[in-house]
Amino acid sequence: MKSLKKKYIITNILYGNMYTDIFLNHHLKSLADISNIPNISKEFQIQYVLYIDKFNLPIVEKNFYTKKLSELIRFEFQIVDLAEKNWNYESRYGVLENTLQDGLKRAISENALFSPLCADLVVAKNFFSKITKKIEEGYDSVNVLPMRTAAEPMTQFLNQHNGALSDMDLFEYGYACLHPLWGACHWDSPQFSKLPICFIWNTYPGMFVRSFSISPTIFIPNKKMLNCKMIDVDVLQFLNNPFLAENWTDCPIINVEPIRCFYPAFKNKKANSLNCAKDISKNFVAKLAKCQIPYIKNKLYYPNKKCVKISSKKVKQSNDVVRTLLENYNSQKEVS
Repeated sequence: MKSLKKKYIITNILYGNMYTDIFLNHHLKSLADISNIPNISKEFQIQYVLYIDKFNLPIVEKNFYTKKLSELIRFEFQIVDLAEKNWNYESRYGVLENTLQDGLKRAISENALFSPLCADLVVAKNFFSKITKKIEEGYDSVNVLPMRTAAEPMTQFLNQHNGALSDMDLFEYGYACLHPLWGACHWDSPQFSKLPICFIWNTYPGMFVRSFSISPTIFIPNKKMLNCKMIDVDVLQFLNNPFLAENWTDCPIINVEPIRCFYPAFKNKKANSLNCAKDISKNFVAKLAKCQIPYIKNKLYYPNKKCVKISSKKVKQSNDVVRTLLENYNSQKEVS
């Protein structure tokens, strides 16, 4: 008898040893929480495609959370010869591009919902019910900027829990353990970011964020996306009715990323001036994909608007920064 369940494909990548512990003991643990994959498995036929090296395969197969999830979903392991494919830390963005395109083809051919995840992503309780509900409401995607947290301290907190955390608990841990890449993106940081993909205003107990990076976390794929390269860059432009999680609690997901990633992420120089924004526009924004530029106009709240007590002065400052970035970007494009 043909299954009446809706199809849902999740993809991920695991190779080398840098992310193995995070993937097994935090990513999979959060998915296996009774409020997440088990909660939607009666409604969805879920396939989890993992691109993996030979070293990690037996470790993943023996893992408690893999076995637990295997009772509800189907795992497919795509085994990769690292030497043949030249997969290493330095080539990780090329790996992400190749696996995204393969996953898109699979999801389109299966007429399935699609979530291309990463090994270091950890979700809160009720994550999947929140994002699939938005699809049921008529949106074709749920899009978010995941918080970036530092794995070394963050995993110590996560180890204390047997399942996924509530969205607010996950935020509070993440807020205390921000990755240096995000710490350096605070506009008033004395050591501002070398990679200003986002701009942050601290508004304890929360953050107000503008960003050139937005990730479709679940979406209905289409053939226009088949040449896309990065999930947080060029997929969003091909969506027809996207839901943007301006309130992070609508799509509570974080990166638990080793500190060595992007380190040092900062310069020994502060920002906090519009002249700095002009330099950023010239030296960084001009190199971004054109489709990314409008993302910066969105106002993002961590954990949500209710908790972010931002002053009108800081909102104006963020608007001035965004306007300066866009004006200088546009003027450079006109000249070129």
